[in-house]
Amino acid sequence: MAESQSNKVKILCNYGTLQLKENNSSSKINSSVSISFTAIKTEILLDYKITRVLIINTLKDMTKIITTIAFFVCSLLSAQTQYEQGMAKSLGLWGEGKAQEASDLMERIAAAEKNNWLPNYYVALINTTEAFNPANKAKVVALLEKAQNAQDAATMISLNNPELMVMQAMIYTAWIVQDPMVNGMKYSPKVTELYTKAKIIAPENPRVVYCKAEFEINSAPWTGADVKKLCQDLQSAIPLFEKFQPETPFHPKWGSDRAKEALKNCK
Repeated sequence: MAESQSNKVKILCNYGTLQLKENNSSSKINSSVSISFTAIKTEILLDYKITRVLIINTLKDMTKIITTIAFFVCSLLSAQTQYEQGMAKSLGLWGEGKAQEASDLMERIAAAEKNNWLPNYYVALINTTEAFNPANKAKVVALLEKAQNAQDAATMISLNNPELMVMQAMIYTAWIVQDPMVNGMKYSPKVTELYTKAKIIAPENPRVVYCKAEFEINSAPWTGADVKKLCQDLQSAIPLFEKFQPETPFHPKWGSDRAKEALKNCK
């Protein structure tokens, strides 16, 4: 069970694939306008390339989500309390691909567990994950708005929670994927800021260390960061995963498998 959530959530530390199409005008333009357009196009393409590299791993990992969550739920069949049963059922629905039902049930649990940040955390997590699915392109805004509302509620219950900081970074990441040219410059610095703050608060939280390192590794070609140093940061997350103990079976404990996979490709 320790690794049961890993692949379900790990995708949100990266970005998924994105295709950008340009409609070329066939009309003639004068030279000054042409130069201006070329400069703008160059900047747009650079932003697109940055985002695309950061996105690629997301959809690669989405295929691993359902089976890992299903395994996680099987390990919780002995849950006895109404809260535990509800949480296990919701995650089971999610594992079956019934994201809407899972989210709705988590919302009802959150309404009953007013001092527990975990149900709202999962509402945010479920809806953010769904926002990365290309099939949900038309629903992205609604999904992320629901995720943000849940995230805000969870944060009010648990201030300065590094797990929630990682979750917020995931939501911002989804907005970037939704419209990289509009949202990239707006949210990328916020993602970096969140990971930096989370690491100050919880330097040994493996998800914080891993997600921060991988985000920076993927950005390195354009930021000029030292990838060798970032790979060392990624390496440091592995033993943190091994010794991390969640407070309850429902607390986050994902990321180990993905961190090991990312480390293999880290150069």
